[in-house]
Amino acid sequence: MSLDQLSWQVLVVSGSIMTSIGQIFNKSQVHKAASIQVSTYKYISGFTLITLVWWLTNGVMPKYWWMFMLYGMAAGFVVTIYTKASRHSLSKSALMTPINQVVSIGIAALLLKEWQVFDLLTTNGIQMVIALSLVPVLMWLFHEKTTEAKQWSTLIWIAIGSLSVMRVAQKYFLNSIEPVQLLMLQYLGSLLVNLLGLAWKGHKFYIGKRFAITGLIQGLITSTAILLYFTGLQMSTVAQVALLRLPILMILTTSFGLLIFKEIKTMSQKKWLGIGVALAMAILVVTAN
Repeated sequence: MSLDQLSWQVLVVSGSIMTSIGQIFNKSQVHKAASIQVSTYKYISGFTLITLVWWLTNGVMPKYWWMFMLYGMAAGFVVTIYTKASRHSLSKSALMTPINQVVSIGIAALLLKEWQVFDLLTTNGIQMVIALSLVPVLMWLFHEKTTEAKQWSTLIWIAIGSLSVMRVAQKYFLNSIEPVQLLMLQYLGSLLVNLLGLAWKGHKFYIGKRFAITGLIQGLITSTAILLYFTGLQMSTVAQVALLRLPILMILTTSFGLLIFKEIKTMSQKKWLGIGVALAMAILVVTAN
């Protein structure tokens, strides 16, 4: 069975689950090396896997391949920033993603005319509007005042702005290129910028067998997750994918951060209610299509 035979909802949920699992490996790595070292191993295994998939299923290089590779270089820089931000708190990084999703939905509505997804004359449109209105509710429920981690705040705001533009660009690219082609060239560009960064910073490439293996495993998981996500995005809209992916990632990534990395002490009744609202939001989006 090929991926395009699955529904976009199944693809997005599956990809979100794998993304959350990949974040566990990412969190275990970020304190052991520089962010660019962590990302490099991920891109090596991810590029290898996706290139193999491309060769077996497509094997055709798109016409403007260099443009997609340049996009991949920009993506690699942004992911390195996000990796650095997650060093401070996995759960906090996960909780700020609603802003990124809302901004990307707004950009897609204007540039890609996706505002039609929120047509109040249809039942599906009403459900999508309700789901969108729950985003600020989730932000309030998960918000935690703190005077710490100012570096995290700066880094994540940079990542949020960049990722919002990237998500819309991905949808635009997927109108003329296959998901496996886009991901392969994205990883190629990201790997190149990371290798250049290693050389510029003077970081060691190899810092231990266990670190390398963990990084390679993370790359395999993350690349599979993104391929699922790209395929789902090609079949739907930025708004639909964002409003389904958001609650799933918030539930899973936050839970992993709280339970596995001992951040459970920061949990409150508001946050537990937030998980419930996130689940309701996911149901609204899934049943709207």
